[in-house]
Amino acid sequence: MLKALVFDGRGENKDADDLYYVIRNYGAGVDDVVAKLRPLLGDAETQQALRILRRDFLDPESVGPRRVAEFLVGGRDDAIQADVVGFVSQLRMLVYAVWRRDSRRGSRGRRRPSLLNTVATLLEPPPLPG
Repeated sequence: MLKALVFDGRGENKDADDLYYVIRNYGAGVDDVVAKLRPLLGDAETQQALRILRRDFLDPESVGPRRVAEFLVGGRDDAIQADVVGFVSQLRMLVYAVWRRDSRRGSRGRRRPSLLNTVATLLEPPPLPG
């Protein structure tokens, strides 16, 4: 999640690509990224990183996918931009699944309900334009 915070601070094309690269290539897949994130979901930095992903990486025309394409090929590339959105969306869906699983545990789970509500809010899709 540090990569998302760096992207938010600097916003360089390489920062966007680093974030995409980690989500796409860490371990055996996005499940492994989520497994590493799970114990950090209560941290303010992780929550901020999820907000950044929601804001900047969920539409092919948003700043994150555009900057990845600019870094990799020097300009727009619909396939790359769609791939970025796909991997970030998969990450968000898996984090949501972890949140749901933990919320069903109730008091036996490691997450407090207030944290679960916060994570759920961060994972909501952004409002539609218009």
